[in-house]
Amino acid sequence: MKKVEIKGIIPPIVTPMNEDESVNEKELRNQVNRQIKGGIHGLFPFGTNGEGYILNEKEKEEVLSIVIDETKGRVPVYAGTGCISTKDTIRQSQMAESLGADVLSIITPLPRHPRMSCTTTIRQWRRQWICQLFYITSRPGQATPLRRQPLQN
Repeated sequence: MKKVEIKGIIPPIVTPMNEDESVNEKELRNQVNRQIKGGIHGLFPFGTNGEGYILNEKEKEEVLSIVIDETKGRVPVYAGTGCISTKDTIRQSQMAESLGADVLSIITPLPRHPRMSCTTTIRQWRRQWICQLFYITSRPGQATPLRRQPLQN
């Protein structure tokens, strides 16, 4: 993953669907171009709009591939890869990295123990993660950039 300066307006984008519940590729590409033309600083598929939890892995890969392809490097792509399980989150993060996402955004699953601090969460993830860069959002409005190098088990 390349180094990305996190700044500006990075909207979560809605995944347009067809009547048969398949991804509407044409409208998704239109949406990417409309957002970029409007002056945004990044695109955030599977952001806080909640769609990441209702789409299956194949659909997520399809959407992310389309967004990355249509963006053509004009702005960074922030891929929301957080899932309910750590195992699924790792798999989705690896998929997003392999497709060329610039930043991974992982929201800790809720509910989480009220005494589990952001530091504890990051410490736990450091034991498990293998990707190079994570952008972890543990609470709305709080973000922690986390650089990773592979760790031994």
